[in-house]
Amino acid sequence: MTRHARSFWIGLLEEVSAGHALGEVARRHRVRERTLRWWHWKIGRSVVAAPRFLPVVAESALRVPTCVEVAAGAASLRVQVGTDVAYVAALARALRDAC
Repeated sequence: MTRHARSFWIGLLEEVSAGHALGEVARRHRVRERTLRWWHWKIGRSVVAAPRFLPVVAESALRVPTCVEVAAGAASLRVQVGTDVAYVAALARALRDAC
């Protein structure tokens, strides 16, 4: 039976944290899945994969809403963005109570 260094198991666990199934990693490296699970339990929490960043594409012409619609019961209310929140809340309560 071959004994592997801790760094070997950390490498396998990095593959697991990158999204590969634990059983698949064990088969590919010809180790017992049960042993890999033990290492995962033993040091898996300390293995932190490098952060993965996703590309962000910004639209050149973002559409900013000019009004917001508030539903209160069966009625709805459209107010302009920037309207006083207390005023909108009072209108919504009045609409809700009237319905």
